[in-house]
Amino acid sequence: MAKELVPYALEQGNPSEAAGVQRWRWQQDGDDWVKTGPCPRCKHAISKRLVMTSYLTRPAVTGDTDKGDTGKTESARVQRLRLPAPPGTVSIFCNCGVSHADGKSGCGFFVKDIAGPGGA
Repeated sequence: MAKELVPYALEQGNPSEAAGVQRWRWQQDGDDWVKTGPCPRCKHAISKRLVMTSYLTRPAVTGDTDKGDTGKTESARVQRLRLPAPPGTVSIFCNCGVSHADGKSGCGFFVKDIAGPGGA
């Protein structure tokens, strides 16, 4: 017999549920930070990923021969930047991927003010 799904309802978790989510450990995944655990409401696996890589593109530069430049052209460059673990807090929403209502993925559970990997 199939387990009945919790119906979708956008609602903030209570302090006990928030404390449970707070206890999940932040883990590094490459450059990113990820917090994963069971949704306190629907019990499906959910996660929060903080992307810690950014890319800076420097445009191509062409010298101006009218001003005595050699006309040298420098091609565009992309620089990869790894960002530090952010301090502060994050919100975590149920993103379980299970349809709990027509067209809605996740059960609607969320918590706010969860300490990020760099601390609150």
